[in-house]
Amino acid sequence: MLLLGGVYLLLGLGALVALPALTAAGGAAVLFGACVMALGLRQQRIGPAVMLNNAAHDLLTQGRYDEAMALLDAIPRSSRGGLVGMAALSQRAYVLFARGDAAGAVAVSAEALALKIPLLARSQGRQYQLVLRANRALMLAAAGESAMAREEAARVDASPHALPLLKGYAALARAVTFARAGEREALVGELTRSRSLLDQLSGREAMLARTLGRLAAVPVGSAYRAPASREGELSPAARWIVSVVPQAASFAPRASEPGAAVDPARLPSPSAEARARVTADRDLARKLSPSPRRWLLLAWSLVIGAMVVALPMINRALSVTISVWVFALPVVASIALGVRRNLALDRAIREARSLYADDRAAESDAKLERAARASTHAHAAVALLDLAEHAERRDDLPAALALCDRGLGRLFKNPAVKAGMSDILVPALIALRARLLAATGRTDEALAELEVIAAEHPTFPFATGAALLVRVLVALRLGDRELARELVRTRATDTRLPRHAELLFDLLVGEAGWFEADGERERIEAELSAHPGLRSWIDRVAPGLAAPPSTATGVRIGDLGGTADADSTGEPLAAQALHRRSS
Repeated sequence: MLLLGGVYLLLGLGALVALPALTAAGGAAVLFGACVMALGLRQQRIGPAVMLNNAAHDLLTQGRYDEAMALLDAIPRSSRGGLVGMAALSQRAYVLFARGDAAGAVAVSAEALALKIPLLARSQGRQYQLVLRANRALMLAAAGESAMAREEAARVDASPHALPLLKGYAALARAVTFARAGEREALVGELTRSRSLLDQLSGREAMLARTLGRLAAVPVGSAYRAPASREGELSPAARWIVSVVPQAASFAPRASEPGAAVDPARLPSPSAEARARVTADRDLARKLSPSPRRWLLLAWSLVIGAMVVALPMINRALSVTISVWVFALPVVASIALGVRRNLALDRAIREARSLYADDRAAESDAKLERAARASTHAHAAVALLDLAEHAERRDDLPAALALCDRGLGRLFKNPAVKAGMSDILVPALIALRARLLAATGRTDEALAELEVIAAEHPTFPFATGAALLVRVLVALRLGDRELARELVRTRATDTRLPRHAELLFDLLVGEAGWFEADGERERIEAELSAHPGLRSWIDRVAPGLAAPPSTATGVRIGDLGGTADADSTGEPLAAQALHRRSS
């Protein structure tokens, strides 16, 4: 941005000095260049704060709250406003919430909502506010402020900009209010209506939703009314659940000791050949990626050149008018059209995600395919990332890998776009590619991709979960299921994993005789029966781990009606990210 602004600034100054006939055009170019440079300087100033915020988020997903808070404290005061301030305060509130201080979390979230959205980042600012409101709704519900929680949840649901993930938070908040009030019928209704939205959750929130499903499956007048005391058996995560919903004590996860850290040396290191193949694949993807705007830039340059030659020969008054049309108006028009196009693409991707959450995958993919052909590399890459994830979930890994490469090719085509998206989108695509390579048996290259993330994107906010999943897949493909199980046992409560990965992890620990609660095996079986692609993917990476399909499946949330026993459970949940894009 500094380079682009400087070029416009120099061209404008040159026109003002050397070509008096182009005074208006030169002034417009100077103004535009100065604005672009100012934006570049602002981005440069907040860059370190964004990196600290993202690194803190990765520590949060590991349960290392003190270290996460220390990084957030290190963010310069001058950068604690706007989007960075919202994100940092959101994480502070979440740490308090995870520690059981719901009232403190509510207060910090109010402070975050009071920050003003920057004028030039209104679209992204609205998303941040929705994230804050969705989290705040759950915090208010945990603090016993049921009416306020439902109001915040209603605001999230009413927003046309709310993603399915955020609506899942809102639904969970309402379910918590019903559970705390002992309104079982309302709880069952909420869990039933919002099943697809609750499926978006992962980590701590997914565990809470599963617990509510078990609670809701108990008939009126049974353990729901008089939960047995299990204080000595409860894990720290379960004690957090009881602080949110005291009635859930009998249904919270069993206590379990987290596994010790696994020595990375137990997995092979990537070979030099694998590192070279990864680099070559990236170069090939970049070369194959389209450059739809080059011809337009060339045409525009030729028009400007012709006008620079011709205008001095025209009447001065006329030349000033023409120069305004040739230089000033196209710049303004291109900015306006660019904003309109970006908003339309944002809306299309948001609608596609909502369709996918409603199990309308074909319609979702059609919208994403259109967005993937967009001329803007960043939006195209986001659409391709979503398409690749959809292909992975239906176990079409070759297609997913090709889509992933297309996305990386679009981002690497333009160095400025690659730099601007290097905080989350670039490493997210690399992480997806790594797990696809691992799942298809190309473990050497998968580990090489992990090295790329560690070396080039050290503050990727989802690095821990991504690396853990790839290492588990590598261990499974190398035939070391015991190592895979040891790795799984190291995951923290707040680790964010895709839906199919959580099912795989649950099956691996369950194979060793441990599930978080009674009925979990049946819950997983019901999920695999409902989504054949998930079963196929698990059979690919861990043959024999998932039991063959059976007719005896666990109770689904939509089937709850008061006849199930205390061992019945609800619909499984997964796949969350607190911050999809950074500022």
